[in-house]
Amino acid sequence: MKISVGLLLLSLGLAFGAGYITLQVRQSETQSFNFSANEINSLKRQFREKKPVIDELNSTALFSPLAGFELLDPRMVLSPTRNGTFSTTASVFRANKFCQPRLITDPSLSKIRKWIAFQCQHITQLPAHFFDQPPFMTPFGISFASLAFTSGNLDFTAPEWLQKNIPYFHSLELASLEPILTLDPKRKILSQLSTDILLAMTSGQTWLGTEKYTLVRKNSEARGDFQKPSPTVDYLVYQRTDWNQFLSRYRIETKDGQTSGCAYQDDGQCWVKISTTEKKIQWTMGVLFLLAIGIIIFCVIQIIRTIQTQRFEEERKRFALQALTHELRTPLSSLVISSEQLFNQFDSLPPSLKEPFLR
Repeated sequence: MKISVGLLLLSLGLAFGAGYITLQVRQSETQSFNFSANEINSLKRQFREKKPVIDELNSTALFSPLAGFELLDPRMVLSPTRNGTFSTTASVFRANKFCQPRLITDPSLSKIRKWIAFQCQHITQLPAHFFDQPPFMTPFGISFASLAFTSGNLDFTAPEWLQKNIPYFHSLELASLEPILTLDPKRKILSQLSTDILLAMTSGQTWLGTEKYTLVRKNSEARGDFQKPSPTVDYLVYQRTDWNQFLSRYRIETKDGQTSGCAYQDDGQCWVKISTTEKKIQWTMGVLFLLAIGIIIFCVIQIIRTIQTQRFEEERKRFALQALTHELRTPLSSLVISSEQLFNQFDSLPPSLKEPFLR
């Protein structure tokens, strides 16, 4: 029992010690980062000069030139009513629910009024160029093209119609088309970008990183601030593996979205220094931590077994004592009864039998 408790305390000390040493090493490596902002920007320029571009994302080529950021900005999907009042949005929902497009009186909502009239069969067909004219997003937070695609009308699910109208789908809706339509490489990349990356693109951020790609704004200097947004979004796409390999030669790496433990931050990227010593120590500390966990589990099991064994021994002793008491009590009771009978009838016994008892 004492040995198990001692091992348990030792394992806890190993676990906390491993965590503390790893933290101290990481902090010391962060403090030793010696790249300045100018040097980091120089590394970015070198990367752009040496590594191949795998594709280019240009909003004018991917979407209608009339769309601007409307089909790229994720806020148009996440907050569809930010450009309208509550009353106008409520009127659209009521008109759609009760199939009464006349409830929509706002002239800026004429396009959604026409769509509801078409859905409710008040009109037999949509106007020409219905989908390729702004606005492209509905008050429901969905594009008109996607609204038609999900309406159940077979005319709007045909691959030919989708191929023709794919420039009018929002970037967050492209992934839903893949079961029916094979996306071109540019839209395939765009469909894999998160809302944070899309928002950064529309905000004019220069350098973006995802799990698979590194995006660099075209015709911009590699600097650590935001460029002034323009109506056109144009980014060069590089493989993230190329970026990681390029930085590994300088024993540095970037971590997207991380805000703590950074030696330098720019464009939403956390720059940290790679240390082989730190990695070796982390591996060693990891092994020690797992060993400590194993010892803790072993000690807990041993303590439980010891407690169970002690309880079993106590139960066995209690049973043996009860059995022994019972065995001793039975002959003593018989002897007491016989003695009482003999005492009661002692006067009636013949003298020959009384003499042995009186000696």
